[in-house]
Amino acid sequence: MHPDIVEVVRYCKEMGLWTSLSTNGFRLTPELVRGLEAARLDALQVSVDRMTPIPSTRKALKTVLPKLEHLRGSSIPVHLSGVLFSETLSESREVLEYGLSRGIPTHTRLAHAGPDGGMRVAAGQREALESFLDGMADRKRRGEKVNTTGHILDYQKSLLNGGGVEWTCVAGYKYFFVSAKGEFWLCSMNRRPAIDFMSVTPELLRGYFHKKACQEGCGVYCIVETSMFCNRPFRFLWREGRDLLRRNAARLWDHPSKSSS
Repeated sequence: MHPDIVEVVRYCKEMGLWTSLSTNGFRLTPELVRGLEAARLDALQVSVDRMTPIPSTRKALKTVLPKLEHLRGSSIPVHLSGVLFSETLSESREVLEYGLSRGIPTHTRLAHAGPDGGMRVAAGQREALESFLDGMADRKRRGEKVNTTGHILDYQKSLLNGGGVEWTCVAGYKYFFVSAKGEFWLCSMNRRPAIDFMSVTPELLRGYFHKKACQEGCGVYCIVETSMFCNRPFRFLWREGRDLLRRNAARLWDHPSKSSS
């Protein structure tokens, strides 16, 4: 929606930053895609709530399918993101199947928990949602392009079961948000301290490396994932490296080379 989004991306890339963009896809045009390619955008996430639109949301995959055609053959890496909860379970499967069947890195993630950290799902719903998460983990191990980490899949299962994962939030320290008005926010859900970004200092950033009252049940997965990496980088990388080896081994087992046949 930002009228100068291409220039914003170009400026970030000139600063040497890795730059991604999340969109519902409604405003994608061939001209905008070409502009973002020229600006060297590193990644584009198309975010949808479900497969088909309903009165409460038009943010559906079928709504933006014509827009996705603008990205066909684009040099910008694209991935697809869906939202998972009891009411969208069947359609989340459709979103996941659509993306993975076309080789598009795809994931669906649990909707944010309530203010008290609770997921508010019945036992049967919880079992179905957990089964879906296990299915994504299995497909990831088999080499399909499930676009999430094993840590986040485990974390989501812990949310469903009311358990916890030991971590210290790095919102405001290693990961933060800047609003359209240039305000410094801890994250998309916690908009404190809402001060002018140009007044931020290294001391202010370091002061936010601590556990936060709002982190239990947190559904801001970019913050959770960055926190897990910063808390225990070697453990995080070991887990992802192990999963990568498993995926590559699975691909070789399922598709042996011609020379070995």
